[in-house]
Amino acid sequence: MLRLTRGLTAAEAVKFGITVGFAAIFVDAAIAHGLFWENDPYWTYWITKTFLITTVFTVGTALFGLGLVQGLALTAVHTLILEIYYQFFAPIVLDAFITQALLLGRLAGLTFHPQHLLISVVFLSFWTAFVG
Repeated sequence: MLRLTRGLTAAEAVKFGITVGFAAIFVDAAIAHGLFWENDPYWTYWITKTFLITTVFTVGTALFGLGLVQGLALTAVHTLILEIYYQFFAPIVLDAFITQALLLGRLAGLTFHPQHLLISVVFLSFWTAFVG
């Protein structure tokens, strides 16, 4: 079995990344959006953020291992990526382009590629760790 940083197996890193992804999105939905902001973002936010958290923590844990410092660093990286993504590439910023693309069939949209990359990383990590 393939051992990664600090004795983790690939399967353990993937399990940890998926667990963190779902736990973090639950906390974000229940506490941040439910109690503090009292808003419900559009559905692509939840999907994108879940896969982003899972990707960052799966890859980060595989490379740097487990620990408080690693967790804080990976959380900072995730937050930075999320903010850059939503400030510059999110569908609300590019609504006119996406609408035109859907209506006119000219542009897939910039968000199409990062979202599919995140889904692919999580899927391939899971497949490699558990299927071989």
